[in-house]
Amino acid sequence: MIYSVSADTTPDISHQDRLAVCVRYVNSQGKAVERLLEMEKGTDKTGLGTASQIINILESNLLNPGLISFQSYDFASNMSGKYNGAHVKLSELVGHKITFIPCQAHRLNTFLEHSCDASSIIGNTIDTLESLYVFFSSSNKRYGLLHEKISKIENALQLRNLSKTRWTARAESVKAVWNSLEAVIESLDEIHSLNKCFDKATRSKALGIRKQILSFDFIVSLSFLKNIMYKLKFLTETLEAKDLCIIDAITVIDSTMKMLTDINSDDHTMNNFIDSAKEFANLLGTDPEADFKNHHRKRLAPKRYDSNATTQAEFTMHLFYRKEFKMVLDTLLKLTNDNLRSCVSSIQPLFTLFSQPFNKSNISLDNVKKSISLFPPSSIGASLLDFDLVQTELEILFKSTVKYLQDYGLLPCAKQCHKCGSEVKQYQRNYGRPRPFW
Repeated sequence: MIYSVSADTTPDISHQDRLAVCVRYVNSQGKAVERLLEMEKGTDKTGLGTASQIINILESNLLNPGLISFQSYDFASNMSGKYNGAHVKLSELVGHKITFIPCQAHRLNTFLEHSCDASSIIGNTIDTLESLYVFFSSSNKRYGLLHEKISKIENALQLRNLSKTRWTARAESVKAVWNSLEAVIESLDEIHSLNKCFDKATRSKALGIRKQILSFDFIVSLSFLKNIMYKLKFLTETLEAKDLCIIDAITVIDSTMKMLTDINSDDHTMNNFIDSAKEFANLLGTDPEADFKNHHRKRLAPKRYDSNATTQAEFTMHLFYRKEFKMVLDTLLKLTNDNLRSCVSSIQPLFTLFSQPFNKSNISLDNVKKSISLFPPSSIGASLLDFDLVQTELEILFKSTVKYLQDYGLLPCAKQCHKCGSEVKQYQRNYGRPRPFW
């Protein structure tokens, strides 16, 4: 039985590295199953050392390393290095090339981190959120004061830690601050004014954080992050589903990136983010226009060659913040799309065969041969070497699957009737991606 392997290291409570090794396979009922084999102390964190330890764990569990078909790890250099990464060394030790697909959820977290660094105001907002959490969570007295005020707000959330390794988990942190911002400000005001209850350093810190979160840069960035991060949080949770296959994973990543591309190219949507933040800032007592002028220098009009007003420089609040948001989205889209192309190229024959929508012309003899070559040589029996037979079976599977989907209204029929077509379009509107075939 062929299977794929994934592994990762993490420090335990005693600060010792632990290597966890999992396998994924399809059981006799055709269901994808994941199993954690072992979690043992990481003795050698080099690519070769990790690959050797993975093989030892597989063999100790009576699994043949020669039947590994795919491998997946995070993008740390010792795991994903081009020359000495664990995926390269594992292929060398086993004796055949094992296709490597980086963990997409981990990659997305990394891309989001780099994207936030592309904008100074977004980066400062992340730092302020972290300072806010540390300020309240490091003292039971301060936390109790905040908790009392938050408990009076309907649908309010407690402040959450900003995860260092799971950036999309920060969506909950952003939402918690957005929903409870008034209670947070009241708590900071009270801490600053209670001379007898808090020392001078605490009161000064409270005042500093209050000024930061009442700045319009913080409020508008929070509005933007709230919308973007929740889309990415949904994507990450989908990528972590046990029953997800690589074809569907690539499809859902691609559809999410198209959604973000639409936002990036739509100035009206971005202006709505800014306008909603302006209304919220007014409720908090912040004057967005005055704050913007105080913190961002005025751009002087360039020397003109004529009296045409269109040659003057335009510098407005909406233009400035759209530029900041676009820097974040441009970086995120570029990194993700480059990664997507790399993943598709590594499994291109299989992707062509099974991607949506099914296309009979994709089931060519050449695609069949290339797809079979991706699997371990020792797992390929005589029946798989009969490429014409495999092609015929795939064509039969294709026809039966299309008929099943049409019979149950999951795919528009050949006549493109109104009922089938409307169901597929409704799914697209609800979930932002094509209806899956599986």
